[in-house]
Amino acid sequence: MESKLSEKLKDFIIESGKFKGGSEFFKVDRGKLRDVFNALLREFKGEVHVTTITAIDRLDEKKIELDYEIWIYPIKKAITIKVDTPRDDPKVDSIIDLVPGALLYELEVHDLFGVKFIGNSYLVKPFIISEDLGSATPLRKDWRGPSRQ
Repeated sequence: MESKLSEKLKDFIIESGKFKGGSEFFKVDRGKLRDVFNALLREFKGEVHVTTITAIDRLDEKKIELDYEIWIYPIKKAITIKVDTPRDDPKVDSIIDLVPGALLYELEVHDLFGVKFIGNSYLVKPFIISEDLGSATPLRKDWRGPSRQ
């Protein structure tokens, strides 16, 4: 099945590989993220679930990596779609109209890392963080909040 996934996503993949545990990852251009999800949803008849979106602040590389952890029900397989966005203008297209369950994760990443999900009209700040932190991005490596001074 791995070759089937790689084949279906070949037009979008920048890099691919496997994690230590054996699950596959596919790195794609942020402008192709929706195309990747559309391809997966078409191939697996909508039975694709986003289990989380993890943000990783790559301070030295001046980017934020977003890892979309996905479960594909028909093949009982977990994969990760990786997307990079620049730290100084962190934007990526929202997928909540394609996979509504991704809403919570987009809100969380927006609140804690400042990533804007274009097309998500529900983005609010603060969502998780305290109101007194305002527009802070407390999980970025260079954030200096009250307890870090």
